[in-house]
Amino acid sequence: KSCVTVISFVNWEWFAPHDGSRVHKRGAEYDKLKDAISKQMWSFACNVYPQLKNAKIGHFEAGSPLSNNYYIGSRKGEIYGADHNYERFSLGNLIDMRPDITGIDNLVVAGQDVLCGGFAGALFGGMLAAGTALGSWLGVWAGMIYSGFRYIPGFNL
Repeated sequence: KSCVTVISFVNWEWFAPHDGSRVHKRGAEYDKLKDAISKQMWSFACNVYPQLKNAKIGHFEAGSPLSNNYYIGSRKGEIYGADHNYERFSLGNLIDMRPDITGIDNLVVAGQDVLCGGFAGALFGGMLAAGTALGSWLGVWAGMIYSGFRYIPGFNL
């Protein structure tokens, strides 16, 4: 058995008219919008990973920004912690958010919002912080190994 999670950005304004409605009782218009988006996302995932086209799906579920508001207390559907926008993932901001940014000796920042959201972001944020605290390149090497070194110019595996 396998599990697939597909996450994407959507325009909050598409779901704003349904804000304040009850979970699982948001109406046919909301369900139609959510289903259309989820089908497009699954189609995209199948194009990227063709082996999924033949998968036997036991359960398929889609959420929306309103689901995030209900289940994790977001305000406008944010998926994890800090808002996921272009500025947050700019090179300058990623450099500015490195674990030793505090300017206080022996104090490092760790967690999902240091790098990116979710479990993987928390994992790598913690590894970067541990590497910084230990004076090693642990987090950087782990990231390069995870990416298959594909972001290093001239390096091929």
